Amino acid sequence: MSKNWTEAQSYCRKNYTDLVTIDNPEEMNRVINRVNLTGYTGPAWIGLEKGNSWKWLWSLADTPSYNENDIGLWDKAANQPDWMIGGTEDCGRLKNLKWHDYPCNSTAYFVCYNGTTNPYILIETYLTWREAQRYCRENYTDLASVRTQVDQQQMKSLVSSTVWIGLFRDPWQWSDRRNSSFRYWAPEKLILVQENMTWNEAQSYCRENNVDLVSVYSEEIQNWVERMVRSATSSHVWLGLRFSCRLKLWFWVTGSVACYQNWVPGNGSGAGHCGNTGAVQSGGGHQWVSLPETQKLNFICSK
Repeated sequence: MSKNWTEAQSYCRKNYTDLVTIDNPEEMNRVINRVNLTGYTGPAWIGLEKGNSWKWLWSLADTPSYNENDIGLWDKAANQPDWMIGGTEDCGRLKNLKWHDYPCNSTAYFVCYNGTTNPYILIETYLTWREAQRYCRENYTDLASVRTQVDQQQMKSLVSSTVWIGLFRDPWQWSDRRNSSFRYWAPEKLILVQENMTWNEAQSYCRENNVDLVSVYSEEIQNWVERMVRSATSSHVWLGLRFSCRLKLWFWVTGSVACYQNWVPGNGSGAGHCGNTGAVQSGGGHQWVSLPETQKLNFICSK
């Protein structure tokens, strides 16, 4: 039976309760298995919809969302939250025991919640917000919620640096109006272009025909890239990575600093990369190398 999303929602509410909600990987697997049993191979609606406004939420499913009536621990002296300046700071960290917003793809230590007599666990590993959320859910309960001054005091003896907590900003919600923090998005679509171009030519091509040269923010995206470059006709393939001579660091075409890295040992370090851009090996270990932007290679666009 084929219906649009609104029709499907009405059907489920009339005949059952609502469109399905998915709050964790176990539920996701049950839904996948159920769909597989029917033999249906196309997409199927779930109860996730995008609202008109972004709200600050907590990763822990049974924690109420943040709103202006909460006590709130935003660092007002530092003008937090200041996400409206760039519109990309959608995840929350605890800095000096106060809430600060940061880009979700940046990395930091983080605090997990375990629901025991010692509920907070500091993890001294640099991860992005989503990676930290996944780690906490796999090993404990979830990222920590720090909503009140009592929570703040419990953190005092544990946290001395800036750490991720479970606060994030998102417009998505379930059909029954519950907040959504579990994500299982389909992977970004990548396209290997088997034509040899300079880095600037490749970037122009991607922007004209797709979106941009690919940005590899995580090991997951790196794995997708590795599968694609095996079909390349050049020894290396351009990524959306270039070196800033002024700042002496690598950054992606999206403007984000390259936090996740997969360089050939010793290849991406140091300041001697002025005028260079980043490429991935099409064979071997599929690691990144620094090459002059004038070389002509295959490239990967994101769509």
